[in-house]
Amino acid sequence: MPESICLSLKSPSKYYTFSSEEDSSSIKIGRSLNCDFSVPLEDLSREHCLLELIDGDFYITDLNSSNGVWVDRERIVPNEKIKVDLSSVIVLSNIYTLTINPTEISSKSESNSNLNIDREIDTVSFQLDFPADKKKKLTKNKLPEKDSVEKATSKKREMIIMTLGFLVVAAYVMFEFVLQD
Repeated sequence: MPESICLSLKSPSKYYTFSSEEDSSSIKIGRSLNCDFSVPLEDLSREHCLLELIDGDFYITDLNSSNGVWVDRERIVPNEKIKVDLSSVIVLSNIYTLTINPTEISSKSESNSNLNIDREIDTVSFQLDFPADKKKKLTKNKLPEKDSVEKATSKKREMIIMTLGFLVVAAYVMFEFVLQD
């Protein structure tokens, strides 16, 4: 029986993970900081759902959320426990996929004996590919870099100086030729 539960909540653009404390039998998921798995997403209710481990089986309860909980493509009834397994497709707010990964926690004596083992850590990197029209929207909203701001400010100063110079020359010409006659 798992002593710890790892959860992941993901959408096409966001990814959140959670690992429970030892012997955790229930995990409240939602936007509130009072939830065990607090996720700052506006689509989630403050207390969206409850995941429980009862006698080795997982159950999920929709805590009367605004945008609902789906298990295997069916929206579940609020405040009703539904049994789920590791292969169940759980979707929150019709956007975020919840994945359950039970893990075994080794005893302290086992972990102490493994301290001298060198482990290689793999890192995974990825890049999201957006359609061309999305890239344009993203770059329009992007803040200008410091150098481009300084260049724009420099050009504005140059234009102001040129305009003031033109006005001075125009005033001189008017004084010399128009007012002197």
